[in-house]
Amino acid sequence: MANPQTTADLLTNTGKVFMQKSQLGGGSPMIRGFATNRVLINVDGIRMNNAIFRSGNVQNVISIDANSIQNTEVILGPGTVIYGSDAIGGVMNFYTLAPEFSSDKSQYYFGNVMSRWSSANNEKHFILI
Repeated sequence: MANPQTTADLLTNTGKVFMQKSQLGGGSPMIRGFATNRVLINVDGIRMNNAIFRSGNVQNVISIDANSIQNTEVILGPGTVIYGSDAIGGVMNFYTLAPEFSSDKSQYYFGNVMSRWSSANNEKHFILI
């Protein structure tokens, strides 16, 4: 089970996305040599960026919480036919966790617990599912 510190680390571990981490831990993804103004970032089908921003790596993915992501999809190659001209370099789709509601009127509660402690040189984490 992967437990990345940020969404940038999650994408870096795939081996398909180059991550530029130059803005104090930020993560600007690059796919096939295209900067983030030519790579589309979707969260649950909603566009998080578009191609009207200035050129270069201006968008980052650390604003997406890595612990709330259920599934990540990286589409390499031009996705302009499906997603429009913003997806020349590729598409990153993030799907967040879906809430589960009880079908009966029971008083039982379910959930997950994750705790993390970290410093510059050391990190400990605990997950209870």
